Amino acid sequence: MHPKWVDERGDLYPGSLQVLSVTLIIAVPSAMALTLLIPDAKPGSPLLQVIATIGSLCFLVPYAFSIKKRCGMASQMPRWFSAHVIATTLGLVLISIHVGAGDLLSPPGAAWALAVALVVQGLFTRTQMARQFSAVFASRPQSFAPPDPDIQVRIGVIIKQKEKILKTLDSTASEAVFSPNLRHFIRHPLLTLRYALLAGREAHYVGRHKAGLLVAFWRRTHVALALLFLIALVAHVIIVLFFAGYAAGDGPIDWWHITALGR
Repeated sequence: MHPKWVDERGDLYPGSLQVLSVTLIIAVPSAMALTLLIPDAKPGSPLLQVIATIGSLCFLVPYAFSIKKRCGMASQMPRWFSAHVIATTLGLVLISIHVGAGDLLSPPGAAWALAVALVVQGLFTRTQMARQFSAVFASRPQSFAPPDPDIQVRIGVIIKQKEKILKTLDSTASEAVFSPNLRHFIRHPLLTLRYALLAGREAHYVGRHKAGLLVAFWRRTHVALALLFLIALVAHVIIVLFFAGYAAGDGPIDWWHITALGR
């Protein structure tokens, strides 16, 4: 990845994200208009079907990253995150070419709308969240006040409990930076849940709970959109490949398919 786009860790600069956002605003409508220049453009034509396939594969990059991260196998996470942002942006442009030749007021059009919402919400959150964090902490006088001795004692008790649990979850990890993942939950579900609850209490005491709620809201919205889009994408692929007769209705099946069930 070009060094001018990312920092030394491989994370995208804010300016890079802004460039991607502007590019997306211009590229998506242009991609859809491009189908007007393609003779007899149809979503199922060989060219547009290949473009849609490549675009769909681009959207699989963040899902692969998410699985690896939750299994504790992701290395170079900032680079993976940057790759997921760029891949989904490119994927949206490519599937917009495919959708532009069809009917937006249809199930495939709804899947495309989910993709648009997913990418736009992700870019918006990434570019605007820093300002929101600043507003949260700057509006809290206690963020700059001396710590409460009683709160410090409570936090100390929580840290000791976390360290005790961590000896079982991951004896080589540091409590200060440890974050439980899917692998820990599979091996020790109750201990992992208890550790997460303790971490939540600790965050509350140190004053991160408001920012945490803000992050949780945007993250859960993003995850929900991602799951809905994945379901819509898989359903679309299954229908056009195996139920091509149903997808075509009374019209011809003008795309590559495996079976024409539904007719």
